[in-house]
Amino acid sequence: MHNVEALEAWAYSPAVLLDRHLTVESSTMLARAVSPSFAAGVNLAVFTFVDAGRFCSDRDDPTAEPPAGWDSSADQVVAMLRESLDRHEPDDSFRRIVGELSTRSSAFAQKWAGETSARNTGTVVIEHAVVGPLMLDYLLMPAAEDHELMVLRPRTAQSRAALRQLADAVRSSESDRGTTN
Repeated sequence: MHNVEALEAWAYSPAVLLDRHLTVESSTMLARAVSPSFAAGVNLAVFTFVDAGRFCSDRDDPTAEPPAGWDSSADQVVAMLRESLDRHEPDDSFRRIVGELSTRSSAFAQKWAGETSARNTGTVVIEHAVVGPLMLDYLLMPAAEDHELMVLRPRTAQSRAALRQLADAVRSSESDRGTTN
């Protein structure tokens, strides 16, 4: 089964197909509703440290606190990137991503220089603008062709209810457009 076909089986679960550089190849509609970081073409490391830079220590307002769970999520992203680099030959894309992040984000540079260990499971907290905080457990599973499938599930009853609300909105949007995935 092709990676994208496998992802379609998770249509009403937040699921994301990542390449070896942590760039989103494909994702379910619910994953995209959870976070813009799960849109195709987005690199999770760049999103975490640059695009969502207002959460980093080098953001415009140094007195603002990052959202709950950002530091842990950032550690996990660095560990995932390092583990992928350890498994695969370094290439120009890896060098470009690590170089860009090291120069544009002091938070990344500090975490990259530190010790992190990758995990195939963990918890992320996403501050969602519509449904509030989502505490999600993730599971990374190997997929074909140096890809990984990340599946997210709610950790708490509150997150389960919020995710259900998002899923209902996605289904409603889908039926309004007459689409199925």
